[in-house]
Amino acid sequence: MNANVGTVERALRAIAGVALMITGWLGLTGIMGILAVVVGIVLFVTALISYCPIHAMLGTNTCEAPDSRGH
Repeated sequence: MNANVGTVERALRAIAGVALMITGWLGLTGIMGILAVVVGIVLFVTALISYCPIHAMLGTNTCEAPDSRGH
């Protein structure tokens, strides 16, 4: 698995994931609460591992391009 999620997107995914998990655990009830927690977990995990299967299927990559030194 090559990383396909860039730094900015990782941060946004992590923040949204945590917010959805908290909302699901504390605020929403029923199926909406469960759905919020599941989506939050998915967003948070994809942020942690820097890989999104949907990006892979679509052929997109938000990682920063390496500079001329190869970093």
